[in-house]
Order: sequence, then C-alpha cells, then structure tokens
Amino acid sequence: MADMLSQRVDLGRPIVDATGLAGAFDFLLEFTPEPKVPAPPGSNASAEPDGPSFQQAVQDQLGLKLQPRKSSMEVICWIT
Repeated sequence: MADMLSQRVDLGRPIVDATGLAGAFDFLLEFTPEPKVPAPPGSNASAEPDGPSFQQAVQDQLGLKLQPRKSSMEVICWIT
C-alpha cells in the first residue's frame, strides 16, 4: 500500500510502511488532491478544498498517521 500511495501522491518523499501489518486490504480513500500550481488571481478556483487533504484522509479513514522520519532504502542508479 505504501508503494502505491507514493506513486499516486507527491509528498516530496517516499511513503515507507512501518505498520508491520501483512495481508491484502480492500479500501477506498477519498481526499482532495492539492493543486500542483497555485490558481491564478481572479480565477474561479475554489479557495476551500471540497474534502480532506491526503494526510488527513489517511488518518481519519484508515487510522494511519504519516510521520516524517529518516529511513534507509535501496536506490538503483542507471549509468549510461
């Protein structure tokens, strides 16, 4: 689940599973994506999001809390 979420939501760092939970899970996570660029002045873009942020949805709907921390991970470098 952590890998899938890392690919779909850009938090500026990867999401690493530290739950210790194993198995398959079927869930629906509803949240309002954050805009990649700010809305231009005078546009009709809503100032208030329609739903919770990604991090709030993970906590409220899945009972998980995303916490920033340092962790080691394998990195593959391609040299051409």
